[in-house]
Amino acid sequence: MLKHSLDKSAAFFYALLVHILALCIFFLGSGFEWAPPPTEQNCVSFSSIEADTISETEVEQVMDKIQQREQQRQASLEENTQTLNERREELKTLHQQQVEQAQALLNKEQRLEEQADTVEKNLTQLETALVDKRGELEQQLAQAAEQKKTLEQQQEALRSRESRLEEEAQQQQARLEEQQQSLEQRQAELALREAELQKAAQTQKSQAARLQAEAEQQRKAEEDARRKQRQAEEQKRAQQARQEEQQQAEQRRKEQAVERKRQIAAEKKRKAAAAEQRRRDQEAERKRQAQATEQRKKEQAAAKAQAQKEAAARAARDKANAAAQATQDQQKILAATIAIKNKITRHWLRPPHLPNGLSCVLEIRTTPSGEVINASVFQSSGHRIFDDAAKDAAWSAAPLPVPTEQRLFEQHFRHFRLRFRP
Repeated sequence: MLKHSLDKSAAFFYALLVHILALCIFFLGSGFEWAPPPTEQNCVSFSSIEADTISETEVEQVMDKIQQREQQRQASLEENTQTLNERREELKTLHQQQVEQAQALLNKEQRLEEQADTVEKNLTQLETALVDKRGELEQQLAQAAEQKKTLEQQQEALRSRESRLEEEAQQQQARLEEQQQSLEQRQAELALREAELQKAAQTQKSQAARLQAEAEQQRKAEEDARRKQRQAEEQKRAQQARQEEQQQAEQRRKEQAVERKRQIAAEKKRKAAAAEQRRRDQEAERKRQAQATEQRKKEQAAAKAQAQKEAAARAARDKANAAAQATQDQQKILAATIAIKNKITRHWLRPPHLPNGLSCVLEIRTTPSGEVINASVFQSSGHRIFDDAAKDAAWSAAPLPVPTEQRLFEQHFRHFRLRFRP
């Protein structure tokens, strides 16, 4: 398309040149005086005069100037075209880099999603372990209930034993016939001691056996004393006194039996109340543990949601910062590359007799100050003279305007390649 436009422009200028020559001839011819219509002889003389006036040298000079102007214009158009092509290539490269950065960010987001899935799996495993632990605790509670039941059976056996002991005491009391007042006092003391023993049994079950042993020893000692006293006063007793004693003893046994039944019922009621209270306490503890577990789950869920939210915010910030940094870096790299190309172009000396449109790729090594360490031709243009001139221009342009930022220099300008199109 460009070549076709140039051909049309050249044809236009050639046509314009022909018209200019015709006008020159017309004006030159108008400087002669009028003469009568020429004869054949006069025509020959006029042609000779005109040919002498406009020489071929002048025509060639005008044509050369027009051709030079046309060549300059064509060279300018080619240079603009090359610059546009370079700019298009650079924009294409920049777009490709942005696409690669977007793909890298997408991969990073995928990795973050995989990590979130792993964390969620770990939380699920933790919840399963908590459920298993709860089952173990329920089993332990069931075992504690069984142990409690066994303890109650043992207490029931202990009460049966106490009942047997009480029956033996009643049989021994049936043989008591004397010393009613002393016996009543002793029985009152025994009742008090028995009440104390029952009260102590409510608080400390472990002391029951010791207290029962002491009561048994005291009972035996009292029986020995009573037996000695009966032997001393046996003759003084009368049958009527014995009968009255028996009636009173029977009355006392009945009263003691009623009192023991009342105490046993009170003990059962107290134990039932204590068992109910323990059950309520255990139920309250289970509810508290369930509420604590539910609260921990809510806190863990809230922490997880907050962590995900913070991770997403950090990822968005990192993404935005990375995109902004990449854009700034690309702008700096593009500006430095254009500045380097312009400086090398200013130091380039065009060799004669070279065709237009040549280009080559230079491989350049520089220092942070822009000094050229090495300049070589990485991709030749096909003309050695052009390649050598481009390499000399790179050396002559030192120091090159490389970026002052160390990171960009190390990544892109310590060793780089540059397409040179003058």
